[in-house]
Amino acid sequence: MPLIFCPDCAAQVSDAAPACPRCGRPHEGAKTQHVPLQASNERILFQDRSVTVTNLRLVVGKDTTYAMSNITSVRELVQPRPTIALFAGLVMTVLGTSRCNQAENADSGMIWMWIALLGILPLYVYVRTKPKYWVRVGTAGAETNAISSEDPRWTRTVVDSINAAIVSRG
Repeated sequence: MPLIFCPDCAAQVSDAAPACPRCGRPHEGAKTQHVPLQASNERILFQDRSVTVTNLRLVVGKDTTYAMSNITSVRELVQPRPTIALFAGLVMTVLGTSRCNQAENADSGMIWMWIALLGILPLYVYVRTKPKYWVRVGTAGAETNAISSEDPRWTRTVVDSINAAIVSRG
């Protein structure tokens, strides 16, 4: 069994381990056997094509499974749009426009005009980028971003389902 390094915490982990024992990050290449989705006492609380929440586990995609007995908390984490793009775009546009009007010659005026026009690009990036909503799962070892979406209602539904599973286990 070769050892690999966890990309989150740099701990050495067996390549057969399903997750890092230090931080809880799931290992994509873990050698695990397929377990049927539903045991006799397992109830599905939420399911769609990318995630399944039951009273016993959280299954993300085809490869990552979290046991509900190991999940200590869950919350929604919002990754906002890149405000640096908004700031840079506004500064370039305003500065370029004001300097273009005050230029002493045509060449410097053209340079400032191009700076003002290039300021539109970061503004476009800011407008087109949507916030990302993460389902953040806490274990005894650490917290990890389990799955994300641009739909806050979907993320809230998954978080509520995981909370219901945590409460149901007692």
